[in-house]
Amino acid sequence: MEDPKQKLKLKREVGLMGAVSLIAGTMIGSGIFMTPQTVVGSIGSTGASLVVWASCGLLVILVSFCYAELGTVIQESGGEYIYILRTFGPVMAFVLVFSSVFFVRPAGIAGMGLGFAQYVVAPFYSDCQPPVLVVKCVAAAAILTLAIVNCINVRLSMSVQVFFTVAKVLALAVIIIGGLVMLIQGHTENFDDSFKNTNLGINPIGIAFYQGLWSYDGFNNLNYVTEELKRPEVSLQFYFQESLGVWASLSPIYVYLSFCVYVSFAFSLPICTTMADKKPGALTVKREIGLFGGVALVSGSMIGSGIFMSPQFVLGYVGSPGASLVIWALAGFVAMCAALCYTELGTIIPESGGEFIYILRIYGSVPAFFAAYTFAIVVKPMGISATAFSIAEYATAPFYPGCPPPQLPVKCTAAAVILLVATVNILNVRAAIRIQVVFLVAKVLALVLIIIGGVVTVFQGRSIIDVNLNVEHSFRGTEFSLGTVGMAFYQCLWSYAGWYNLNYVTEELKRPEVNLPRAIIIAISLVTGLYLLVNVSYLTVMTPRELVSSSAVAVTWGSKVLGSWGWIMSIAAALSAFGSLNGTFFSGGRVCFVAAREGHMPDILAMAHVHRLTPSPALIFSTIISLIVLIPGDFQSIVNYFSFTAWFFYGITVSGLLYLKIKKPELPRSYRVPFVLPVLVIIASIFLVLAPIIDKPQIEFLYVTLFVLSGAIFYIPFIHYKLCPGLLNKLTVFLQLMLEVAPAEKNL
Repeated sequence: MEDPKQKLKLKREVGLMGAVSLIAGTMIGSGIFMTPQTVVGSIGSTGASLVVWASCGLLVILVSFCYAELGTVIQESGGEYIYILRTFGPVMAFVLVFSSVFFVRPAGIAGMGLGFAQYVVAPFYSDCQPPVLVVKCVAAAAILTLAIVNCINVRLSMSVQVFFTVAKVLALAVIIIGGLVMLIQGHTENFDDSFKNTNLGINPIGIAFYQGLWSYDGFNNLNYVTEELKRPEVSLQFYFQESLGVWASLSPIYVYLSFCVYVSFAFSLPICTTMADKKPGALTVKREIGLFGGVALVSGSMIGSGIFMSPQFVLGYVGSPGASLVIWALAGFVAMCAALCYTELGTIIPESGGEFIYILRIYGSVPAFFAAYTFAIVVKPMGISATAFSIAEYATAPFYPGCPPPQLPVKCTAAAVILLVATVNILNVRAAIRIQVVFLVAKVLALVLIIIGGVVTVFQGRSIIDVNLNVEHSFRGTEFSLGTVGMAFYQCLWSYAGWYNLNYVTEELKRPEVNLPRAIIIAISLVTGLYLLVNVSYLTVMTPRELVSSSAVAVTWGSKVLGSWGWIMSIAAALSAFGSLNGTFFSGGRVCFVAAREGHMPDILAMAHVHRLTPSPALIFSTIISLIVLIPGDFQSIVNYFSFTAWFFYGITVSGLLYLKIKKPELPRSYRVPFVLPVLVIIASIFLVLAPIIDKPQIEFLYVTLFVLSGAIFYIPFIHYKLCPGLLNKLTVFLQLMLEVAPAEKNL
């Protein structure tokens, strides 16, 4: 060395591929081959063991994102030790490094060495357990070999890691493919009653989590070699933040580790200055949605759980196959009329927010607040919960072939789905739209499969077709009361819910004056035709009694038409509903966002993420309310209350279009509907709101009405008199820092 004062530095040899291999290769190790038996033994059932594995993965995802942020703030090697040293001081750091060096790390290395040795020597002792001494000697030799490799060369170590990562992924792929083959062959004994004998004690669950989390150990390895990572500010964020980012926003774990980050301000450590560099009012949401994306958003939101969950309820209310088909056609016509009215409103008032922004601009602050309050707390969360509920029904149906699945696993699955969709939407608008397009194609293919199956059945000439679809018999037993017809429309219009979604994201739509009407007309025409054909297909193979008694009508259809492959319909229905949930979530969070921007909800909900430019606080708020709604509800009641409340405000919104046509015809608009269309929609809204109450009043409708009116408790002090407690301002600042959000401007 020419300069004796120059200090040695570790070489930056670890690139992106090496980093991925380091983390994935360390995690995929002996755990997945050694601990499954211990997890099942501790928890007591196969179903609960799968829940434990999924929960362990979720927990690791949350912690990984936190570590990624810490790694970009404190760009030094050492993992937990260096983070605690820089934030909490030397005492706690010494305690950690002492326990890590002498206990945690050696125990982890020894455990993986023993796991490796067990599998290496097992073929030589096929009839008995291998001797402990032999196992330990092989484990020691493996540890020494890897130690030598890591001492010789970092690049060689990374090459070894990449090679073995590929090998172990291939090994797991072989196991997975073998399992799928066994499932197709009918070996499902372990899943028939998968939650039987579950141990719900704290100790068994804790032991199961210990074993499960051992298999995920290694998620933080990259933080120990930050100084050897090429461009750590890019690689760390690319691997963790873009893949896992928003889970941390939804977890209490993030609060604790974010606290470590904020404490580091006191040490004047280098921290990302993006928020400081940007002017708070300069953010706008991006225009990412084109015509095809708009069609996918509308039709993808509409084709979801409804067509797989509502047909049995519609038929049950009206009493005959012919009347149910008439209801489906009329519901499509009503949805089309309402959507065209919304299209004209969207070209007059080109702002995001749907009903809220239209009522605000036409009728003023008071009715707009009640609309925002109702949609943010009741309508949108109910729509999200009902869709997630249907996904869970179909996802769990194959595991309970002889009976309806229990409510607990259904609701847990629904909650997991809501969290997953929330993550995608908070991460990236473009990713959410791409998912919408992909799932739209998948669900259309599923509906086409049902339609083709119905056509084949018609050509086979089954006698059930004459009973269900013959004009002389198909209207037999029809019930014409206001209450039953109104309830049938509630269930049917739920399947068309989503026709309004494009109006919630007008500011994110490219050329809204052109693409808004085109997307709506294409999407609703497509959906109405598919719905009618799918209902006809259902009626070609099922009697009205079978259809009404079915808890998952597509699965029943699949078992009759596809035989042993009927489980495909369960997957197709779940994927279809997932796409619908994604669209509902995408638009639903914008109601809170726009209402807050207009001063009708807390300021934090009007902010967007400074990097991703998504309204993440509003989406998180929608997630929380949806999870709360999910706890006490069931699908049928959620849908009925959703439709009752929603169509009240749809009617008010369309009446605003009539007002603008009469009082302000000079307003510029690129699209006009005939005067009769809003009149028809208003009449339909009045019927849908009043018919069930007049014919069969239920106390639940009164509860929903009182809840809507209770918004006055919040409007008078906080909106009208603008009272703002100091605590709310402090909470807003705290959440703004934690979530990395800033106020967003309108994108007109």
